Amino acid sequence: MCKKYQIIIKKNPSFYPENMSIRIDIVIGQEGLIGAREEFKAMTGCELNGV
Repeated sequence: MCKKYQIIIKKNPSFYPENMSIRIDIVIGQEGLIGAREEFKAMTGCELNGV
């Protein structure tokens, strides 16, 4: 999904099961996060947060 939205991340995503969220450290492509967030939530039910 990161490739689709032209997001390059620094390392592997972190999963936080207590609040059903995924955190990614974005190097390039912060503007693609909005679209990715919506699609990710619809597909998985988890929140996608970028730093």
